[in-house]
Amino acid sequence: MNNRLHQALVALFVSYSALTLSHAQTLDKIARSNQIVVSYRESAIPFNYLLTPHKAVGFSVDLTEAIVDDVRKALRRPDLHTVYMPVTGQNRIPLLIDGSIDLECGSTTNTSARGKKVTFSTNYFYAGTRLMAKRESHIGDYSDLAHKVVVTVGGSTNEKALRRQLDAQHVDAGIVLTKDYADALREVANDRAAALALDDVLL
Repeated sequence: MNNRLHQALVALFVSYSALTLSHAQTLDKIARSNQIVVSYRESAIPFNYLLTPHKAVGFSVDLTEAIVDDVRKALRRPDLHTVYMPVTGQNRIPLLIDGSIDLECGSTTNTSARGKKVTFSTNYFYAGTRLMAKRESHIGDYSDLAHKVVVTVGGSTNEKALRRQLDAQHVDAGIVLTKDYADALREVANDRAAALALDDVLL
């Protein structure tokens, strides 16, 4: 199990003197390689997104950089190299578990199931799943999705919330799953889906 750091949504570092064995192993790995591998999402505005093809920015990127600075101080490695790796909703947790990345800082929901596999920091935002649709669609609730297509990101808590709401209200709707947020938005923009289910802060 690979864990991450203080104030990110998924975090590895609290204080060097109070690290668990897993934290210490991750920091040892970082020290040996003199690099820390951190992730970003390509279109998770305002948390992290690509400003240019090779430059990720956003609130979570700022947090990530602050955490990396803490690691540099803890390890006494001012020259510690940072490697940024793009992730999706489907592969972010597996990449943490297998050690491909050391820190995932983004819009990942802290759930008990995920908490059995990775360590979360203190939550720094709270959100709920809501629907977004074109105004002319007159979609105001899940019940309005009957016999329509709704899109969300695969592997997200939004997918689970969407399925739960549709089942609870006995709504027969098609569900399309995409790799990331921008792909999901395009489905609605291009009328391939009637609505998008996502965290309200992201919408």
